[in-house]
Amino acid sequence: MNFSDWIHRLRRRRTIEVTTSGKWFLALTVAFGVTAVLSGNSILYLLESLLLGLLILSGVLSDRMLWNLSVKWQNLPVHAARPHEDRISITNHSRLPAMALELGEWTSQGFQLRGYLSYLKGKHSSDIPPAGTPHAERGAYEWSGRVVATRFPFGFARKLKWIEPDGRRWVRPKLNEQTLEQRENSNRAAAGFEEYEEGAIRPFLLGEDYRDIAWIYSDSLKGPHFQRVRSSTPEQVTLTLESKGLRGEALEGHLSFLATELAAAEKTGSPVEFVVPSDKQRDHLSEQVIDDIPTALDFLARHPKL
Repeated sequence: MNFSDWIHRLRRRRTIEVTTSGKWFLALTVAFGVTAVLSGNSILYLLESLLLGLLILSGVLSDRMLWNLSVKWQNLPVHAARPHEDRISITNHSRLPAMALELGEWTSQGFQLRGYLSYLKGKHSSDIPPAGTPHAERGAYEWSGRVVATRFPFGFARKLKWIEPDGRRWVRPKLNEQTLEQRENSNRAAAGFEEYEEGAIRPFLLGEDYRDIAWIYSDSLKGPHFQRVRSSTPEQVTLTLESKGLRGEALEGHLSFLATELAAAEKTGSPVEFVVPSDKQRDHLSEQVIDDIPTALDFLARHPKL
């Protein structure tokens, strides 16, 4: 390992990002120090010592806390304009608690928050609740590193511990939430007309769809009972990518429509046939048919932006 690699590792071990309040505190510390030197006032020297002591204490406490943390980050599919659903678990190996923990990614725009945990007991593990701003657009999203950070105890600076190297993920197209909800509701309504079969009666449980109650038998059995057997299969959904000639918002709208239909089919269990027409300018490419929904959604995420 050469000298530049050692420098890179040292920089990635800890990084400090001074907050606005921290900048004011540093300015106040410098001002008190200059005034104490020029005036020779013992009280100002004591105040300067107090301020410097708080800075040292903040650095020691935050570094001690980050040193004892380990993080496991599992990437899950993410759509534009939707909060991510990554599974992030954190473990505190110290007997002392950890507080004000931030999980995020370091990008060209700085620190991007992805999860926040206010308190973690000593010798405990916990999942990080999602936080932060969703991705605005589909496509490739890159980061130079993933970090666990804290502003504990005084908020002078955000201290970051690098937990993963640089990486990239593909953000899927935006979903139409209203259309997605309508597709799910229509599927539930259609399922209510399925036929009943003998020999499948059982007590109706709290939280199940009331349309599943077999009213014919419930009166004699003294209470609502369930008798539906789902024997029908959902209809196949056929979608075709028709992006030729589309640009900008028109293209993104078409991809969003396809992604919404694919996501709805995934939730309802409908089989899918996603057709990608051949490119006439490339004779070696033939029409492609994708029957796996995650693969189709990832294909839309990677579609070139025009």
